[in-house]
Amino acid sequence: MVLAEEAKNLNPFTYDPAARTRLINIYEGLVGFNEDMSIVPMLTKSWGNIDDLTWEFKLRSEVQFHNGSQLQAQDVQRSIIFAKENDISEIKSLLSSIQAVEIEDSSTLIIKTYEPDPLLLNKLVAVFILPADYLDNPQMLENPVGTGPYKLEKWQKGEKMQLAAFADYWNESRRPFWAKAEIVVKSDKFERQRDFLEGKIDLLAAVPQSVVALAKDKKEFQMLTRSKLETKFLVFGFQTKSPFRDKRLRQAVSLGLNRDQIAQMGGGFTATASQFVGVNVYGFNPDIEQPKQNIEEAKQLLSELSGRTNVTLDIENNLQTLAQSIQYQLEQIGVRVSINSLDSTALLEKIEKGESYFYFMGWNSEIGDASDFFQYCVHSPVKKGDRQYGSLNGSQYRNQEVDRLIEQSFATLDRTARRDILEQINKIITVDDIIGVPLMEEQNVYLAKTNRQFTPRQDGYLYLADVK
Repeated sequence: MVLAEEAKNLNPFTYDPAARTRLINIYEGLVGFNEDMSIVPMLTKSWGNIDDLTWEFKLRSEVQFHNGSQLQAQDVQRSIIFAKENDISEIKSLLSSIQAVEIEDSSTLIIKTYEPDPLLLNKLVAVFILPADYLDNPQMLENPVGTGPYKLEKWQKGEKMQLAAFADYWNESRRPFWAKAEIVVKSDKFERQRDFLEGKIDLLAAVPQSVVALAKDKKEFQMLTRSKLETKFLVFGFQTKSPFRDKRLRQAVSLGLNRDQIAQMGGGFTATASQFVGVNVYGFNPDIEQPKQNIEEAKQLLSELSGRTNVTLDIENNLQTLAQSIQYQLEQIGVRVSINSLDSTALLEKIEKGESYFYFMGWNSEIGDASDFFQYCVHSPVKKGDRQYGSLNGSQYRNQEVDRLIEQSFATLDRTARRDILEQINKIITVDDIIGVPLMEEQNVYLAKTNRQFTPRQDGYLYLADVK
């Protein structure tokens, strides 16, 4: 398997995707995501709530670490506490709701939270479990010891990682097909292209667009795609001086854009989006339909406005082609767009200061739940307890009912009731208030030999045990 980016280190408590796409083959957590972002049991065989603040986990008894030691409750307890408290952990803030991790007996773990946390399982996906006595070992960062289907044989940083199937892996249904596997780093896209076309690569994850064009007609290769957790969209400003405070202008812009044409600019690497979170993110509302371009209706809405059709689009300076396409499409309905190109740092600063009336941004729902987007980008800016809301709400959108629903979603443990809340929020911000225009979902594109079986995952991670 070939990737374009090397891992900076093998810290099991990193949140770096380049490292985690390797480490998920070596380590496991109490729970995990399946390919569709549903929570599935891993090192725990079952879980449940004793009350709103107390979670009980029943551990598997048949699990071994790569060093031959048996999984114990103490290993899980210490790994979670380490991830929550140690300075090398990059996921500390993710676990801030955890008050205590207690061992009830050899196979039962209790986690207590400060407040109801419906996202606890999603967060625990990020916590890999290590042998308790290995957490204090400096070798932890270079020589991983996990419970996963593969164990590390050799890591040549910047070149490749060599893995061997773990003979005593507990999960018989996911035992590796391959006795040996290599994850090779090739940052040069032309080198990746050459090696793949010459048949030297079984699975290519970092696919250049040039390779897609060359490989799509070749019978020995197959192209596989899967939407990422990332969406891209336009955001309207609701500031006092913003022309977008008038809903008619927001409606007109939404109707004036041809989302299909915009998505096609991605060369097969993007798909149209109907809302601000992806289709497999929890809280996606299946009842929301993507508006069709309607130039005449957009013009009619603009005719009701007087002299308020000049707008400035703030966008990253490497997205000029996209910006010009938006500019051209909106000119057809009578909206004159000035393009203000900024580097990513300057754009984010302008958004955070609330100085942009119209901007392009993206959001990656890493934990597979819509609530993080709602918390940071939709809720009014305020801090309640330990939770900060609205830190990226640069549009200054305000809706008290939406704020109430977002806060309610963080206190609702019932999954069905909570999904209904998230879907309701999605409808309000997308259809009723039109806070912006969802444009596209990023897609992961893979090329594999036709005699290889592989199902892409929504989170983009690559489980070698799933390649056959």
